[in-house]
Amino acid sequence: MYGVATFVRDHWRADVIPWDREGRILAVRRPSLAVVNVYAVNGTAKPYFDETGRVAGNRHDLKRRFQTKVMDLGCELRRHGGVIMAGDWNVSRTAQDTHPRLRTEEPHTRARAELNERLVADGFVDIWRERHGAQRAYTWFKRGSRTLDAARVDYILVSEEIASLVHSAEILDLLPWSDHAPVLVDLAIPG
Repeated sequence: MYGVATFVRDHWRADVIPWDREGRILAVRRPSLAVVNVYAVNGTAKPYFDETGRVAGNRHDLKRRFQTKVMDLGCELRRHGGVIMAGDWNVSRTAQDTHPRLRTEEPHTRARAELNERLVADGFVDIWRERHGAQRAYTWFKRGSRTLDAARVDYILVSEEIASLVHSAEILDLLPWSDHAPVLVDLAIPG
C-alpha cells in the first residue's frame, strides 16, 4: 500500500532494503554515487501491525526507528561515494518549514530533534534549505483547508562531499493530483 519508484538511465544497481517491509525505500547506485528514494513512516498514535498481524507498537516509535535506519543506510552507502537521499520524510525540520505553526508537542519534537542531530553528525545537507536560507516554501499542503496549512516535509539530502556539485535546488508548483509539490535538484553527477 506504500512504495517508491526510481527511474534511471544507464547502468545503476538497485538494492532492495531487507528491513523495509512496506516498499518505502529504494536505493540505486553506481560506483561513485547512491540515490535513496524515501517515503518515511508518518507518526500517529494508531497501532501498527507486524508481518504476522500482531500489534507491534505505535507509529511514532516506528517512524523514529525507520528514520534512524534510513540515516544508517545513508552512512553505509557513503563508504562507496556520494549519497543523495530524497523523498517525503514526514517531519518538518524547523518553524520556518511550517504554516501556521510548528508542532511542538511530543513525539513530534523528538522525531525532529533526532533527524536534525543525525544530519549534522552524519554529514548530510538539506540542500534546499542550504541554498535558500530563511525563505519559506512548502512541499505538503492540506487540501480543502480554508487557510494555508502547509509544511516542508519533502527534502533532498546530499552528503557533504557532493554538496558543491549541486547547481540548483527548487520546490516546484503543487501538482493538481497530489498534496505534495515536487522538489528538484540539478547537479553534476560524479564518475
